[in-house]
Amino acid sequence: MFNLEKIRKDPRQMKAITGMTIEEFEQLVPHFEQILYENAANKKRERAVGAGRIGKLTNVHAKLFFILFYVKTYPTYDLAAAIFDIHRSRICRWVKSFSSILEKVLGRTLSLPKRQIRSIEELFEYFPEPKDVFIDGVERPTQRPKNPKKQ
Repeated sequence: MFNLEKIRKDPRQMKAITGMTIEEFEQLVPHFEQILYENAANKKRERAVGAGRIGKLTNVHAKLFFILFYVKTYPTYDLAAAIFDIHRSRICRWVKSFSSILEKVLGRTLSLPKRQIRSIEELFEYFPEPKDVFIDGVERPTQRPKNPKKQ
């Protein structure tokens, strides 16, 4: 499990793990907390908010950190489960609930880019703003066998 208090004091680690500065993270916390508790209050429940078992993510900072980490790195559920030391089904539930809250806070939907863009026209259809595209590639000679049957 992450040492969140240590990460929140290290600007470089915070930016690398969540994609946000410490100041941006702290500004987001109250808005995330408000919507988190509004959602909790609107649920039909048998017990009061806060009753029941204490989870792994004990506070709002940890919950926001988790979803920012997930959106930034996009690990598999199994990898995230190993990192946070819980079952992958819990990761799935966290992602579903926290991502909808984060979307409300940010005022936009979180979506991953299309994985395979097959032509330059398709690229500009999805991303009309860029005017120039640079592709970093390296040409390397490949040694081929002299006998084509062995190829």
